[in-house]
Amino acid sequence: MDGATSMTSEPSKSTSSEDNATGQESNPHTLANSTNFDHLWRIHDSIQQLTRAADSKAFALIVLASGLLFALVPIGFRGPFWLAVVSAIAVAALFVAIALAIMSVIPKTDKTAGSSHIFSGDIAEYTDAERFRQAVAALPLSKLTAALCSQIYVVAKIANRKLSLVGAALAILIVGALVSLVAIVSGHGMAQVAPVHKGVSVPTAHSRRPVTVAQFGDLLLYLPLYIAKYEGIFEDHGLDVTIISTGGDEKTFAAVLAGDAQFGVADPTFAAIASQQGQQGRVVASIVQGMPNYAVSLIPNDRIISSPSELDGVTIATPPAPSTAYLLIKHLYEAGGLTPSIRQVAPSGLLATVKAGDADYALLIEPWVSQVVREGGTLALSLQDYYDEFALTGVTVSADLVHEDPDLIRRFNEALSDAVTIFYADEATSLRVARRVFPTEDPRDLKAGLSRHRGDRIYPFDLQVSENAWNSAVELRRESGELSDDAGKFEDIVDNSLH
Repeated sequence: MDGATSMTSEPSKSTSSEDNATGQESNPHTLANSTNFDHLWRIHDSIQQLTRAADSKAFALIVLASGLLFALVPIGFRGPFWLAVVSAIAVAALFVAIALAIMSVIPKTDKTAGSSHIFSGDIAEYTDAERFRQAVAALPLSKLTAALCSQIYVVAKIANRKLSLVGAALAILIVGALVSLVAIVSGHGMAQVAPVHKGVSVPTAHSRRPVTVAQFGDLLLYLPLYIAKYEGIFEDHGLDVTIISTGGDEKTFAAVLAGDAQFGVADPTFAAIASQQGQQGRVVASIVQGMPNYAVSLIPNDRIISSPSELDGVTIATPPAPSTAYLLIKHLYEAGGLTPSIRQVAPSGLLATVKAGDADYALLIEPWVSQVVREGGTLALSLQDYYDEFALTGVTVSADLVHEDPDLIRRFNEALSDAVTIFYADEATSLRVARRVFPTEDPRDLKAGLSRHRGDRIYPFDLQVSENAWNSAVELRRESGELSDDAGKFEDIVDNSLH
């Protein structure tokens, strides 16, 4: 290579000038009597052992990296965003390591010496040692030595290439293995979480405190609440929880103020509205921090609404004012410079309104969105695309409870936070709880709905209320006239200290 003698050409049959001068035959030296040649051949063999060792290491790297990839599959990039990023980095590193290892094994062709030198089998230019010996056996010693030096050079280059690639693959594999270990341990830790109140033994049934939670009604949006109840998480935190339904967000907060429930799960802005009227309440956690409401059509492949201006000539059925869904759709029409065209109907009648031809789309939540899509309808608009940071559902309490029993609130929030962790890490448990709470719904729709919620990441991991999300929700109520400009300030209503 690079000026070395090419080994694929026919061996020379002419004598050298040195041989003619001494009168010797052109081929007095053979493999059998050439100690110099044997020494060079041993060097060649030593280098070949390096190439074989490099190949063995490459195969081992491929097997190890593939095993780590299979170990990452159950995690499936689920869980917190940081865990998905870590998993992606690990997968990328492992694939690069596998690619480098494969490259080190693939035969190398080098044409810098004027002919192809191909590494295959035992040696570089020839497929086996015997063929090489036959090819050079007729050469005089001077040419024989040069030929084998050329051969050694080629093999050394190949060995160097292989070892370099395997070294790089090993370094990347070590990084990928460490990152994979973090992802695997974190992922399995989340899936097998067994929440217990920090450092405290699990309370017995006699020591658990009875707690009532008021909600609008059974909604898939509230799934962390149901996971905490039916998976025993509230009990682990010393709470015996009873859930009651009020039929309205404003009624839920009224139940909290009246003392009929310690906690309310509903639209948190009603705490601000009540505060404006002199009824003091606090928002102590956020459950849904986004807008998982979707406009669906019963027509297959109906047009998709990609901007507010495309609502021109479109009628949407929503729950009646002052529901958040109604206000946001109204706001979206106005953002497009349009007069709102909204049919206000009870949630149970939304699809019927579309079927009757009184509206083009119905604004629904899961699992009914997935049901419409499964039956051939079209998901045409997602409010999540416009309001991804919005305090839609929170935990409300009375101001007195914050002062009198902050530990109760803290335990309740910790239980909900554990439930959110299970939701993102354990699909099977989430679906099992959903099927228990919604036994009449098609399991396929429940599974698809949960997958959409998981993909949209509607539940914050720490449950603290984002100031931006709160301001977005409060501003909407101000625009509707339900709140004055100086009411509902974040620092007056929200308490994030009880986590």
